Amino acid sequence: MATAGSVVRPPKLREWVLEVLADELATLSPETIIVPLGVEAGRAVDLVANGGRIDPRRCLIGMPHPSTGPGHADRVLAYNARRSAMAEQLADL
Repeated sequence: MATAGSVVRPPKLREWVLEVLADELATLSPETIIVPLGVEAGRAVDLVANGGRIDPRRCLIGMPHPSTGPGHADRVLAYNARRSAMAEQLADL
């Protein structure tokens, strides 16, 4: 999932995600739904989930950032494309 410009590529940021963010997310209740807003936040949470620190079924990866800045229309389209899959994911919990 990560790309060359991804937050999980640079070693220091990757280390922070795997240590600090992973520790924070691991303290949440097992029933918590984690909703990272935006592509990069999703990549970071996905990295933690793939590392086994949190349950990936409880991570709603793909929720667009709510910004109304440039690219807003693309984020709306991305949300609409993923909406049913995210609803099914939540229904399965």
